[in-house]
Amino acid sequence: MDACQFFLLRYGPVHRVVAEGLLGGLTDDQIRARPVEGVNSIAWIVWHLARGEDLGVSRFVGHRPQLFFEEGWGQRLNVPDADLGTGMTAEEVAGLSARVDLDGLRAYWARLEQRTRSIVGDLHPEDLDAVNDPTYIREVVEQDRMFREAGRWGEGYWAELPDRSKGYFLGYLGLTHTWAHYSEAMVTRSLLGLPGR
Repeated sequence: MDACQFFLLRYGPVHRVVAEGLLGGLTDDQIRARPVEGVNSIAWIVWHLARGEDLGVSRFVGHRPQLFFEEGWGQRLNVPDADLGTGMTAEEVAGLSARVDLDGLRAYWARLEQRTRSIVGDLHPEDLDAVNDPTYIREVVEQDRMFREAGRWGEGYWAELPDRSKGYFLGYLGLTHTWAHYSEAMVTRSLLGLPGR
């Protein structure tokens, strides 16, 4: 089994647990709820995960446009902002949680799985070692409006990473980032009084 096959082996369960454990089996009100000030809603967490995967895998692994722009997902989600949510205030998180189209979010999450699988299916294991040029990363950050004003402190971080390889971005934004925020969402579920899975 090569590295790309191993990624896909781990990737399927990650996407499934978000679709079934966070977006399935809960009411819309539960998905949108922020049970405690400073805690993100499940809706916001999944939106953030989706935006991170679209940007990271589409742009830094596949070197192609984001689905967000190609297929008009901003309008379909009722969240036209293209950023990742870094630097959002509590009020902005609450606003996004209230207005995001949850059927659109489910569809975007499913479409992202198709896109990521397509990109990885076209890779050879040695492609994962290819390094993204810092200039390219900065251009993507700017052109794709990755950060809102309050989150612009994160711009330099992406271009100055010690590992800017395709493999890094695939593993991080396609896999481990999702697991980290899934754990955050499970805290939200617990605070809502919902059982774990």
